[in-house]
Amino acid sequence: MAWTEKIGPRSWRVRYLRGDSGYGSISGFETKTAADAYATQLEADQRRGTWLDPKAGLITTAEWAALWADTLDVEIRTEENYRGRIRNHIQPRWGTIRLGAITPLAGHLVGQATASPLRHFHSRRHPDRVLHDARRRR
Repeated sequence: MAWTEKIGPRSWRVRYLRGDSGYGSISGFETKTAADAYATQLEADQRRGTWLDPKAGLITTAEWAALWADTLDVEIRTEENYRGRIRNHIQPRWGTIRLGAITPLAGHLVGQATASPLRHFHSRRHPDRVLHDARRRR
């Protein structure tokens, strides 16, 4: 559910229900018509499952990687390998970067930079997969 609110003489915002049961808002609309149109589109995108909360991009890559690793359902050794790759390859370069700032090209490049040509495909793609999942979240 999304709705509009007047917040100044010529300023409107869209309020919406977030997935975590909280509320979010997007400000900066100059007219009620523009705010209403955005709210309608937001609701339609939420129903389709294609809407991305702009606030979700504020989490850092390190925070996201920790959440991502905690959701894995893999063998213990595989999880240890993943966490090691996060610790050694992703966190030093990307840990403090907010997800919203990572472009698809940057995610692809980190996957290539940490890949050893002698490693199995599954292992080589792990850093890229973490960032790919993160980009989808934002």
